[in-house]
Amino acid sequence: MPKRYLNVVSTAGILVVALCMLYGYQNIQSDDCYIFYSYAKNIAEGHGYVFNAGERVNATTSPLYTLLLALSYRVFRFLPGLTIPLLGHIIGAVSLFFAGVFLMRSFRTKTDSLFPWALPLIFLANPALLGAIGMELFLAMALATGCLAFYNGNRRRTAALFCALAVLGRIDMLLFAGVLVAYDLIRYRRLPTIGMAAAFVLPIAAWLIFSWVYFGNLLPSTVAAKLAQTEAGLWGEGPVFLKGLFSGALLCDRVSSNREIVPIVLLLLIAGAIAAAAGFLLALTRLRTWPVLRHPILQLILLWNVAYIIVYGIVIDAPAYSWYYTPLALGMSLLMTVPFAGPRDGLPARPATRSPLVPVGILFALVVVAVILPLANARMPVTPRHETHRQAAEWLNANVADGTSVGANDIGVFRFYYEKGPIIDGGGLVTPDVIDHLRRCDYSWYIRQYQPAYLMFIHPPRSLVETMAREDWFQSEYAMETTIGRHNNAVSIWKRRDP
Repeated sequence: MPKRYLNVVSTAGILVVALCMLYGYQNIQSDDCYIFYSYAKNIAEGHGYVFNAGERVNATTSPLYTLLLALSYRVFRFLPGLTIPLLGHIIGAVSLFFAGVFLMRSFRTKTDSLFPWALPLIFLANPALLGAIGMELFLAMALATGCLAFYNGNRRRTAALFCALAVLGRIDMLLFAGVLVAYDLIRYRRLPTIGMAAAFVLPIAAWLIFSWVYFGNLLPSTVAAKLAQTEAGLWGEGPVFLKGLFSGALLCDRVSSNREIVPIVLLLLIAGAIAAAAGFLLALTRLRTWPVLRHPILQLILLWNVAYIIVYGIVIDAPAYSWYYTPLALGMSLLMTVPFAGPRDGLPARPATRSPLVPVGILFALVVVAVILPLANARMPVTPRHETHRQAAEWLNANVADGTSVGANDIGVFRFYYEKGPIIDGGGLVTPDVIDHLRRCDYSWYIRQYQPAYLMFIHPPRSLVETMAREDWFQSEYAMETTIGRHNNAVSIWKRRDP
């Protein structure tokens, strides 16, 4: 079948899946993505690049995503129903569409197999994407795959620019950049040109200069804060990231809070793991005969994912947040697509007897598989914890005076809706002074130091970080005002007693 027809079918399939994901995942509202939303809201409203008004602390790992949210909202907020969270989902869906197109573009000129057209659909069907809904990762991955597509087309300066934007899209894309430079040096024995170096360095240098002048730091506070969480034992013992990789960390709060979704996600994960393992074994036996298996983009993605696992799992032992595993969906999807990498569309039948409709049928089946999870999610309500934190913020908005400070360990959704005063972060993300004390497992330091007028805790108080609620000193200083929500998604509001 002519490649142009497969190109049209696959592109249309990518678009359908991306739209289904935008529709089906709109009620997924995780707490961490609201940190970006709060910064974007403050920028758009003229308060500056801040989380709390007047406090220049950078807790965003993606300046590009934050600024894109703010600019988009500033320009299009006249549209009815448009909100920053909705914009976050739109940017994510658009990013996934382009990531799929860039993947297809990277491979379609190098092979006669069905591999280039099946790969983006298999990637979009990967349930590992679910944990990053609303986060910056989809934007960063789209820019990284764009970099690879231009690199494959020998447009190296444009690839360098896309690589720089990917780093600004998420800071750990520096690892991707390092792998790309090392691969290019080893395989082709060439170093970046001056133009490439300028295209990569200048955008990043511009942000670093702004960050140093505006915040007084080069790196966001979240990097140290989240590593401190691991050091404090909040994620348990041992290699936290690696344990999470094999113990269900991909099952984010959205999945675990909806029993109807769990079987679908588990089925897709198990089928994907089996397909990836089979693809890996098949690749070992067909490495010399199937050209796509020696493709530089395939090798680059796999090498990047291996380096990612080593750095996150062994070097820094990162906490097991579900979206930390999302970049691995690229390598996993490549291995799952290996059976389509054989000659003549990867199908066993002879060309003379094979119907041209067979490749289209396969792509259509992949589209159907990719939309199962989004359409299943479409029937689910907004993430329960999101609703509880929003209601807690609205209760405080109605019952406290302007300037009232609130301490909390979950700050994203709460900050976005709380309008009366500053948030003091017990996790250190936006209150950096907490980080050193967090490493020493002193979880109540921020309460004693800042003496917030109110506190928002999970109800009943979670282990370690909120167990001080049962201690005598705490009971003498704070009294519970109200409980909001029910079952496993309730929160309690504590008020500081009068001196």
